[in-house]
Amino acid sequence: MKSHVEATIRDVPCLKKLSPWLGRKHRDNTITLKRFSSGVGFWCLGGAAAKNYREKSVDVVCYDELSSFEPDVEKEGSPTLLGDKRIEGSVWPKSIRGSTPKIKGSCQNRKSGQRVGTFHAFLCALPALWGRSSI
Repeated sequence: MKSHVEATIRDVPCLKKLSPWLGRKHRDNTITLKRFSSGVGFWCLGGAAAKNYREKSVDVVCYDELSSFEPDVEKEGSPTLLGDKRIEGSVWPKSIRGSTPKIKGSCQNRKSGQRVGTFHAFLCALPALWGRSSI
Protein backbone atom coordinates (compact mmCIF):
# COMPACT_ATOMS: atom_id res chain seq x y z
CA MET A 1 0.00 0.00 0.00
CA LYS A 2 2.69 2.52 0.99
CA SER A 3 4.52 1.97 -2.29
CA HIS A 4 1.47 3.25 -4.20
CA VAL A 5 1.10 6.50 -2.23
CA GLU A 6 4.08 8.37 -3.71
CA ALA A 7 3.12 7.39 -7.27
CA THR A 8 -0.48 8.47 -6.71
CA ILE A 9 0.55 11.87 -5.36
CA ARG A 10 2.99 12.32 -8.24
CA ASP A 11 0.51 11.31 -10.96
CA VAL A 12 -2.67 13.04 -9.72
CA PRO A 13 -2.38 16.76 -10.60
CA CYS A 14 -4.51 18.11 -7.73
CA LEU A 15 -2.50 16.12 -5.15
CA LYS A 16 0.81 17.08 -6.73
CA LYS A 17 -0.15 20.75 -6.47
CA LEU A 18 -0.72 20.31 -2.70
CA SER A 19 2.66 18.56 -2.24
CA PRO A 20 5.53 21.07 -2.51
CA TRP A 21 7.78 18.54 -0.75
CA LEU A 22 7.31 15.82 -3.40
CA GLY A 23 10.60 14.14 -4.30
CA ARG A 24 12.51 15.84 -1.48
CA LYS A 25 13.42 14.97 2.08
CA HIS A 26 11.00 16.96 4.25
CA ARG A 27 9.28 16.60 7.63
CA ASP A 28 5.88 16.60 5.88
CA ASN A 29 6.97 13.76 3.58
CA THR A 30 7.62 10.62 5.61
CA ILE A 31 6.83 6.97 4.97
CA THR A 32 3.87 7.03 7.36
CA LEU A 33 2.64 10.64 7.05
CA LYS A 34 2.07 12.93 4.10
CA ARG A 35 1.00 16.44 5.18
CA PHE A 36 -0.39 18.51 2.33
CA SER A 37 -0.17 22.30 2.02
CA SER A 38 -3.92 22.49 2.74
CA GLY A 39 -3.18 21.22 6.27
CA VAL A 40 -4.67 17.79 5.66
CA GLY A 41 -2.55 14.85 6.80
CA PHE A 42 -2.58 11.36 5.30
CA TRP A 43 -1.44 8.61 7.68
CA CYS A 44 -0.61 5.23 6.15
CA LEU A 45 -0.15 2.68 8.93
CA GLY A 46 -0.32 -1.10 9.17
CA GLY A 47 -3.22 -2.83 10.88
CA ALA A 48 -1.32 -5.49 12.85
CA ALA A 49 0.08 -3.33 15.68
CA ALA A 50 -2.15 -1.83 18.37
CA LYS A 51 0.14 1.21 18.67
CA ASN A 52 -0.90 2.26 15.15
CA TYR A 53 -4.43 2.83 16.43
CA ARG A 54 -3.44 5.10 19.35
CA GLU A 55 -3.07 8.86 19.77
CA LYS A 56 -4.48 9.85 16.39
CA SER A 57 -7.72 11.79 16.03
CA VAL A 58 -8.91 11.67 12.45
CA ASP A 59 -12.04 12.34 10.38
CA VAL A 60 -11.73 9.36 8.01
CA VAL A 61 -10.43 5.83 8.57
CA CYS A 62 -9.80 3.59 5.55
CA TYR A 63 -9.15 -0.13 5.78
CA ASP A 64 -7.54 -1.64 2.68
CA GLU A 65 -7.79 -5.43 2.32
CA LEU A 66 -9.66 -5.73 5.62
CA SER A 67 -10.17 -9.48 5.15
CA SER A 68 -6.42 -9.94 5.63
CA PHE A 69 -6.37 -8.22 9.03
CA GLU A 70 -6.11 -10.34 12.15
CA PRO A 71 -9.49 -10.60 13.95
CA ASP A 72 -7.90 -9.43 17.23
CA VAL A 73 -5.09 -6.86 17.29
CA GLU A 74 -2.70 -7.70 20.14
CA LYS A 75 -5.65 -8.75 22.33
CA GLU A 76 -7.05 -5.19 22.32
CA GLY A 77 -9.98 -5.75 19.96
CA SER A 78 -10.90 -5.98 16.31
CA PRO A 79 -9.18 -3.63 13.85
CA THR A 80 -12.49 -1.94 13.02
CA LEU A 81 -13.28 -1.35 16.70
CA LEU A 82 -9.84 0.16 17.35
CA GLY A 83 -9.80 2.21 14.15
CA ASP A 84 -13.32 3.55 14.53
CA LYS A 85 -12.44 4.78 18.04
CA ARG A 86 -10.16 7.30 16.28
CA ILE A 87 -13.11 8.98 14.51
CA GLU A 88 -15.41 9.31 17.54
CA GLY A 89 -14.62 13.01 18.05
CA SER A 90 -15.02 13.93 14.40
CA VAL A 91 -17.85 16.19 13.24
CA TRP A 92 -18.35 14.01 10.12
CA PRO A 93 -16.79 10.62 10.87
CA LYS A 94 -16.33 8.19 8.00
CA SER A 95 -15.14 4.59 8.06
CA ILE A 96 -14.29 3.16 4.63
CA ARG A 97 -13.73 -0.58 4.45
CA GLY A 98 -12.63 -2.40 1.33
CA SER A 99 -11.43 -5.90 0.70
CA THR A 100 -11.37 -8.97 -1.46
CA PRO A 101 -13.30 -11.63 0.48
CA LYS A 102 -11.34 -14.71 1.49
CA ILE A 103 -12.75 -17.53 3.62
CA LYS A 104 -16.52 -17.37 4.13
CA GLY A 105 -17.36 -16.54 7.74
CA SER A 106 -13.98 -15.03 8.58
CA CYS A 107 -14.29 -11.79 6.58
CA GLN A 108 -13.93 -8.65 8.72
CA ASN A 109 -16.16 -6.73 6.28
CA ARG A 110 -19.04 -9.15 6.67
CA LYS A 111 -18.67 -9.27 10.46
CA SER A 112 -18.75 -5.50 10.84
CA GLY A 113 -21.45 -5.21 8.18
CA GLN A 114 -23.80 -7.36 10.23
CA ARG A 115 -23.73 -4.70 12.98
CA VAL A 116 -24.85 -1.80 10.77
CA GLY A 117 -28.03 -0.99 8.91
CA THR A 118 -26.49 -0.47 5.46
CA PHE A 119 -24.09 -2.70 3.56
CA HIS A 120 -22.89 -1.86 0.04
CA ALA A 121 -21.27 -4.59 -2.03
CA PHE A 122 -19.87 -4.13 -5.51
CA LEU A 123 -19.36 -7.22 -7.61
CA CYS A 124 -16.88 -6.98 -10.47
CA ALA A 125 -16.84 -9.37 -13.41
CA LEU A 126 -13.64 -11.32 -13.88
CA PRO A 127 -11.72 -10.57 -17.11
CA ALA A 128 -12.14 -14.21 -18.20
CA LEU A 129 -15.92 -13.73 -18.09
CA TRP A 130 -16.17 -10.43 -19.99
CA GLY A 131 -18.52 -10.67 -22.93
CA ARG A 132 -20.47 -13.61 -21.49
CA SER A 133 -24.06 -13.16 -20.40
CA SER A 134 -23.85 -15.36 -17.29
CA ILE A 135 -21.33 -16.79 -14.89
